[in-house]
Amino acid sequence: MHYHWLIFSITIALLAGCVSQTKQNTNMPMAPVQDISVAEPRYEPYHSGANNDYQLNGQTYQIIKDPAHFSEINFASIFGSEVIGKTTTTGEKASPYEFTASHPTLPIPSYARITNLINGRMMIVRINDRGPYIADKNIALSQAAADRLNLMLTTRIKIEPILVSPTCTLTGPGTIGVNITKQSYALPKPPKLETHSSSSNQSTAENHTHQPALSQSIQSTKIPSTVSTNMMSQNNPANPSSMKSASVATERCFVQIGALSDQAKAAAWQQSVSKKLNTPGRIQPFNNIYRVQLGPFQNAKIAEQIQNKILIELNQSSIIINTE
Repeated sequence: MHYHWLIFSITIALLAGCVSQTKQNTNMPMAPVQDISVAEPRYEPYHSGANNDYQLNGQTYQIIKDPAHFSEINFASIFGSEVIGKTTTTGEKASPYEFTASHPTLPIPSYARITNLINGRMMIVRINDRGPYIADKNIALSQAAADRLNLMLTTRIKIEPILVSPTCTLTGPGTIGVNITKQSYALPKPPKLETHSSSSNQSTAENHTHQPALSQSIQSTKIPSTVSTNMMSQNNPANPSSMKSASVATERCFVQIGALSDQAKAAAWQQSVSKKLNTPGRIQPFNNIYRVQLGPFQNAKIAEQIQNKILIELNQSSIIINTE
């Protein structure tokens, strides 16, 4: 009996020793741990010719030597199909369909966690290029990463580096408070949008089913139906054909141009944009954040036209919100 207790005590001691070896920093404040789905960070030696201090347009850029003590909050630019065929600083083919980014001073190649400070979404990107050299824009994100973050040009983001050792140990500010889950690096190219609204909605739904889950974020831009609409559906069941026609008839879309924590400023922004574009709008509260939206529009095609108008006339990115 004493022998069994001795074996048990030795086992507990060994387990305690393993736990103590895996602790990274006992002085770090405790925080809720969240899962984050990302491209898998892997060890890569720094590029020999891309990590020297340099000058551009009269400004000197000093490469960050110790990313473990670096973080910043600012805005991000977004690059899309215009980079296809171009080459990054590392000599790779640029692509808007991968979780990549460009930064003026972080080591290349390296990884960083990007957090949307409005909705809390997180995404880890691989930095493989220099840029963007735009005022108030400290990083350029691929369209794929921006879409996952539900990011707009007016959204403040936080940049936190992740360091990968030769033994594939992950450290740095970008690893604090998260469990990094593995997934494939490349994203599927977005489906071509059809002119018929129902085909567009079907393609969007299929695209969402293939996207990895983000536990701390909303996976779909669809907003649940109101209670009154649900009650009407339950009290008046319809046959499939009538339900299909009704869903098309009641489809509504909004174009969201941003979100603010100040309700008065959000309302003023919405009214200003609505006046400039001669388009109705609304403020949609969500977790102490006020979403600025234009609409409603009868279908996604009309919403896309307004979205293009916003981009051309206001140089403002936006997203389409579907409601039923």
